[in-house]
This record gives sequence, C-alpha cells and structure tokens, in this order.
Amino acid sequence: MASSRPTSTPRLLLAIAAIPPRVDALSLVASSTGISLSDVKLRLTGTLPRVLLSHTDAQHVQTLAAELEKHGLVTIVCDPAEAPGDRDRIVARQLELSSDGFVAIDRTLTRHPVAGDAVALLQRGWRLTATTGTVTTTERKVALGRAVLSGGLLLTKKVQKSSVQVSESREAFLLVERLGSEPDVILYERQLDYRFLGASIQPAAYGNLTLTVDRIRTLAPRAPLDQTVAQPGFVQKLAPSAVGDPLDLGLHLVRMDKWLWAARFFKTRSLAARACELGRVTCNGQAAKAAREVRIGDLVQVKNDGGEFHLEVLALSGSRGPASVAQTLYRETDASREARLKLAEERRVAPPFEEARRGKPSKRERRQLARLRDPSDW
Repeated sequence: MASSRPTSTPRLLLAIAAIPPRVDALSLVASSTGISLSDVKLRLTGTLPRVLLSHTDAQHVQTLAAELEKHGLVTIVCDPAEAPGDRDRIVARQLELSSDGFVAIDRTLTRHPVAGDAVALLQRGWRLTATTGTVTTTERKVALGRAVLSGGLLLTKKVQKSSVQVSESREAFLLVERLGSEPDVILYERQLDYRFLGASIQPAAYGNLTLTVDRIRTLAPRAPLDQTVAQPGFVQKLAPSAVGDPLDLGLHLVRMDKWLWAARFFKTRSLAARACELGRVTCNGQAAKAAREVRIGDLVQVKNDGGEFHLEVLALSGSRGPASVAQTLYRETDASREARLKLAEERRVAPPFEEARRGKPSKRERRQLARLRDPSDW
C-alpha cells in the first residue's frame, strides 16, 4: 500500500536496545553524548528499547552509535518517518473466520484474505488518543460599579470564560503482521463489528477483542504474540512526541539478528548476533550491527557455512518457522545463487583433504623415509 512520507530533512533516532551490566554504563552514555546523567537515567529507565536522542545529522548519530557500541551498548539507528502507521495498514471493520485464516473487511467493504500460515507476528497494545476542545462557561459576578450606577438595582453581571480542555482515551488493538509485501491488518476494540463471534459475543468490546485474539491465534499457531507495547509507560517513554507516533515506532523496531534467525541463516540468535559482530553481515553496503533495524527492500549480504548470500528483504519476521516460510522473507539474486552453486561444485570435485597423521611414524613409515633419503636402497 503506498504511503506519503515527509520530504523535509529526516530526523534520525538513536535508541538503546541493551545496556551492559556495569555500574558506569550510564555515566559512559552521558559523557559520550553530552547529556546529563540524570536525563540519561530518565530516558533509559524501563523496558528497552528506549530512544536516547534525535538529530538531523545522520553522520553525528552514526558516530555516537559507534562510540556507544564500543562501551558494550546495543544501539538502533532509525528514521521514525519510515515507521508504518494506520495509513499503511488495513483497518478492519468486519471479519469472516474460516478454518485456515480469515477475511478482513475495511470501511469501503473491500475484502482482504489473510491465510493463517502467512501471519508472522501478533502484537497487542493500546492506542492513546488526545482530544482538545474549547469549553465556554458563563457565570455571574458582583459588579460594584453597576450597582452604584443603577442605585442597587443591578448587582451582578454575566462573565464568559473560555478554557482549553484536553481529554485522553485509549483503545485496545491487535496488529496482525503478515509475511510478504501485503499490508498488515489492525483490529481496534471499538471499531470492529463482532457479530462474527455468534453466540460467543460478549457484552463488553474489550472482552470481544480478547476472544477475537484467541480465535486468530488458533488460526495462526506459529505466529508469536508480543505485548511489549502494551506494557505500562512503554509507548509514552519510547520517543519524544516531536518525532512522530511513538506507538507506531515501537511496533516498527525489529532486530537484525531476529530476522537472520527467522530467515534460518543461523541456527540460534546468538550465532546471528555473533556473525554481525564479526562483520559477516552487511546491509546496504554497510556493516550491520545486531540491533540494526530491518526494512523491506534492504539489500543484505550474509556469509555462513553455506556460502555468501546476496539478498533482498521481502518481509519482516521475529519468529522462526519452517524453511518454506523462511524463504518468503527474502529473494536471493541470480548472481549470488550462481556463485554459490559454482563454489559448491568446485568443492565437490576437489580431491579430499587428508589430515596429517599425528604422533611418531610407524616402522614401515620410517623404512619408507629412509629409502627416500638414500636412493641406493631402491
């Protein structure tokens, strides 16, 4: 689904995904960034990741990230404008459940089929909405001047006051993230018609959404359920309000090592993170850190025991599924595939390597060595 992005200078975020267990870690962050220690503690308290700062100078942000990485912190550098919002998603108003998935119907009555095995991740959370309004009130006040002029007949006067009131409301949601390039589907607590639940429908909207989540989890058993953004205070403290919607930013952050693990290039996440540390993974021509954000369309180069892969990211996932599902996350270039096949063929036809014998030579081997030294014994 196409989306419009701002054309002004992008403001990059530097987020902290992990802090080493050392007593001076936050002090090192303060000295490296020039932020006071009290502000560093305030910004990095709570569930990580937390946004430390934002800046329009990309080189400055990358330099700070590299310096913090030397101190053992795991950093994420990202452009918040790239975080998808509801304009990029399908906001479902109705659902039709089946045995292998569901159909999401939006406000234009367009039908969007979603297969259960195409669901990569489920995220639950709360979206906060602030409403600002002007309230005008009228009250009477004692007016001494009017009372004197009217001879005591008019003692009060009407006074109108206008004040700005801000009210907040929150609404629970379920975000269904899909494999491939299809847009994600989001279900809001008070925007969904729950008649598809039939006799199981509950009197409260939140109870109906919870029941819907259980039904979708049954249809997509391999998709994990993540509730990080639902934790108290996580979204509010994730990023400054000036950089966009922090909820969409929190939903957007995906670790590079999780994608490599989900795409089955490494057996464990620790091996994927280690490969990033050793420089065996690059993204768009630059060395990729374990906490780097992955985006659809990124060009990733991976070196592992199977050879060197040149890939284009087609979908995001933080869960590990079967090989058939993992292969839908990327597309390998033709040149990369041909080079790997050629290397595999060269290895196949090469003579087997025989490991040198360890220890002392046997009597027979000593006689053979003696003949080599004295050709007259041949």
